[in-house]
Amino acid sequence: MSPKQKEALDRIQKLLLKEENERPSDYLEYVKGKEHRERLKTFRSRLIQWCVDVLNTIQFKKDCTIYATSLFDRYLSALPIQERSQVLETSKQMQLVMIAALFVSIKMHEPLGVSSAFFAQMTCDVFKAEDIEEMEMRMLSKLNWKLNAPTALCFMQEYALLLSLLDCDASEQERVFCENHMKMMITKIQDYKYLTRSAFEVAISIIVSRIGKEDGTHHSYADTNILVQTVLRLSEACGSKLVNSSLKQFMSKSIDKKECSRPTKVHRSISLETVFAKRCKLDERSYHKISPKRVNSLGICEC
Repeated sequence: MSPKQKEALDRIQKLLLKEENERPSDYLEYVKGKEHRERLKTFRSRLIQWCVDVLNTIQFKKDCTIYATSLFDRYLSALPIQERSQVLETSKQMQLVMIAALFVSIKMHEPLGVSSAFFAQMTCDVFKAEDIEEMEMRMLSKLNWKLNAPTALCFMQEYALLLSLLDCDASEQERVFCENHMKMMITKIQDYKYLTRSAFEVAISIIVSRIGKEDGTHHSYADTNILVQTVLRLSEACGSKLVNSSLKQFMSKSIDKKECSRPTKVHRSISLETVFAKRCKLDERSYHKISPKRVNSLGICEC
């Protein structure tokens, strides 16, 4: 490995240690009634898509969707059960939490900010700017200002350096690599069952699911063997048994067929996560740019 790759591996291992302490919990565990839990999961997914639509409208990167969802989940996980139940009682309160999370994420990760008044307008003034700012402060206080919990995107950014897939400078490599996987990442975080999974494993399953596929005009993974061996080395170093065993199984099948030197389709046995990812219908129509009026209509959705 090059010095930069070793540095990336070291950062990934530190992120894993940090993630153990800041991963959200199953905050719907104590919600009574299976049907009600399913409605809440569906509404959470709709709120995440709402973030994507808003970011498309104001032409900001979708990265903030990942960070906002992390804040949303961690905040609800940190609330006492009774207080959390009050938030989950109505879709209005859940949306206020997500708006505040997106508001904070944009402040942190975009060079240009968006005012609380703008978000209030996006909800047809159902919320006032003061409501959003008050929820922002509650969130910051409850999370003890720990706003940078590791996400799948964080690990993906390190993989961009670790795998050295592109012949361009590091910043461009990181940007293109993450853009190619952004839709899959958003689809993963929309599914509540991945909430308590390691962001490391979510990210690595996305990478493996893309082996041998073309990524637009940017690049293709030219050498499956090198890619899988690198990810396998990483998973062994980080102690990820699930991904480790899955990758070893994939490698043994690839070696038997002598297909390691050319792009290869991912074998079905890699993992349930990968199978799920491969079945997702992802196209531009699902992430179309919407008008402000369209965003307003998404402002409040009943569970």
